[in-house]
Amino acid sequence: MTWGGDLDRVPVCPPYQGYWALKLAGMGIAESIEHPDRAAAAQVAAARECGFDGYEMAWDLFAAVQALGCEVKFLDSGTVSTVGTIIDSPGDADRICVPDLRNDARLQSSLGSAREIMEMDGESMLYVTMCAPLSLVGELRGLENLLMDSLIDEGLVIEMLEGALECVLGYCREYLDLGPDMVSFTDPTASGALISLDHFRKFSLPYVRRCSDEVRSWGARSMVRIYGDERLEDTDSIGADVYSLDTSVTLAEACRTVRGALLGNVDPIRLIYSGSEEDVRREVDHILSDSRSKGFILGAGGDIAPGSPLPNVKALRTARQ
Repeated sequence: MTWGGDLDRVPVCPPYQGYWALKLAGMGIAESIEHPDRAAAAQVAAARECGFDGYEMAWDLFAAVQALGCEVKFLDSGTVSTVGTIIDSPGDADRICVPDLRNDARLQSSLGSAREIMEMDGESMLYVTMCAPLSLVGELRGLENLLMDSLIDEGLVIEMLEGALECVLGYCREYLDLGPDMVSFTDPTASGALISLDHFRKFSLPYVRRCSDEVRSWGARSMVRIYGDERLEDTDSIGADVYSLDTSVTLAEACRTVRGALLGNVDPIRLIYSGSEEDVRREVDHILSDSRSKGFILGAGGDIAPGSPLPNVKALRTARQ
């Protein structure tokens, strides 16, 4: 994909639509891992049907959780659920490391899907979605335990984050060998609903910045997610190429504060999943009226939920441009 320059319309790229596309094709998560060629075909078909200008070529952001030994549950749709942890005491922190990637069946399947997608579609912006280190630690340690650690044992949290950082970058290297346009880092555990601004600055921001810097040093672009207006300036300091906006972010404020390109931020639940096609169109009109003339990508303010009506998703592209 060519970056920069003048465009005749606003690009459309929902940031996290991989699991929605699988559901649209009637494909379960376990089936998609067993048959990466079918998973790839489902992604390309959905992107073409909806007129996306960019989409996920790899969407299994928590593959490392199972590879490191956590018990998981494969649901009919959506992210694979973690049902057990591996860090039960401070002495277990060294278990967070780069696993044997060649024997990680989920990673190898995802790489297979990514190769297929790149062969079928060389024109769209193709990107890999990865969890940021803090959210990976939350899966491996358990969110409640991690939040308690952040209050009573910051040293342990830092030790776990350093291991998680190397793990995340290990997975990134595997994907970047394929030559995607971008890696997207998402850190839902860093949401203002879960951690304070102070803890965000200690435990999320530095590690997302290091991920972004590393990926960019390898020749790819980076996308980072912003959770809330109070985190705009801090997250902008990362220097990523694209910032994906949560629905809690005020678009006008983001346009004033953030220097990189912005992606957002139609409400994925209230409008795309639960609303009407006309509701989505009205919101797109409103967003485009408030957005920048350049450096703006239209998309959802979060995951396109599996089961979201196809006409509502297509309305992102067919609304006024």
